[in-house]
Amino acid sequence: MSELQSTRIVPHEQEHHDPPPHARNRRAPLERERDSPQEQDRRIDRALLGLLLGAGTGAWSLDDLERELGGPGPVTADSVERLRRAGLLHRCGQLVLPTRAAAVFDEISG
Repeated sequence: MSELQSTRIVPHEQEHHDPPPHARNRRAPLERERDSPQEQDRRIDRALLGLLLGAGTGAWSLDDLERELGGPGPVTADSVERLRRAGLLHRCGQLVLPTRAAAVFDEISG
């Protein structure tokens, strides 16, 4: 058998090459660990409170917050409830506004 006849053709998907030593411990962007559920909640809470404090318009409707944050209703409603329980938001029906404590903290921390 000639060398050409004995050469096996392997489809590209089946080829396996070890990465170079400097790249072995790197993760592809999609392989990075995702935020924990608690970190996702904190990120949403910060964004929601930032909207309310930065707008200077007073009360926002839940619908407006959902549109602005781009999240589904339960995510926004959960965030509003967490911030309300923490004393950072007032809620009156579908309207939400920051408490004086939240506004003062924003003022002194910024």
